Amino acid sequence: MVMRVAVYLVGAPLIPSFGEYSYRSITPEEARGVLAKGFVSAVWDKWAADMIRDTLNIDVPVSRRQVSLEVGDVAVVFQIRGDPQVAVPGEPNSPYCVGLLERRS
Repeated sequence: MVMRVAVYLVGAPLIPSFGEYSYRSITPEEARGVLAKGFVSAVWDKWAADMIRDTLNIDVPVSRRQVSLEVGDVAVVFQIRGDPQVAVPGEPNSPYCVGLLERRS
């Protein structure tokens, strides 16, 4: 049996249902690698999509899709947390953080 694994790009961490999850920090380069084979965008805001596009150098469609992770699915979480005009990415005051959320059970 082949398990379907979906890869999502989201703007905030989400745990919409009970289960076991792992969530860890990743670099923008790691995020690009996870997203390289295709992903489903669940980025709701054009400004956020543009910032992610500029940071990761990938096309990010705006989509109001609701995400529900199934076992094995992953979400790259690109959480904007400050003003991108005043901070340097990767530094403690970075305007964003990137994480990988995976549903394990």
